[in-house]
Amino acid sequence: MFYPQFTCKVRSYFHFPFLFDVLITVKPTITLRSSSPVVVNESDATSLVCVARGRPQPTVIWRHESAIVQRKSSDDNTNYVISSATKDHAGTYTCTARVTTPGIGSFSTEYTVSDSTM
Repeated sequence: MFYPQFTCKVRSYFHFPFLFDVLITVKPTITLRSSSPVVVNESDATSLVCVARGRPQPTVIWRHESAIVQRKSSDDNTNYVISSATKDHAGTYTCTARVTTPGIGSFSTEYTVSDSTM
């Protein structure tokens, strides 16, 4: 994703050079996700897709019901993999993208995973 670069120039009456870093923040969004509901057979594998963008790079947090099951930087593969589904995997999964800059907030999306026998 392209983020523009900005330059900040400051004049000083004292003729001392000043350097400033300007950080442009972008609220996180989830740009790619799995369709929901996800139906999976017992013992099968599935991957819940959640690709997030923002600046600085968001952290992606996966929750199953309310428990955190995975936390990764969006530089990493942020998909949540169920390698061998059981009935315990059924329920609501939430993918939340969060940046560390105060006041920017977060963005979430939900998935429903159900057993094919339900």
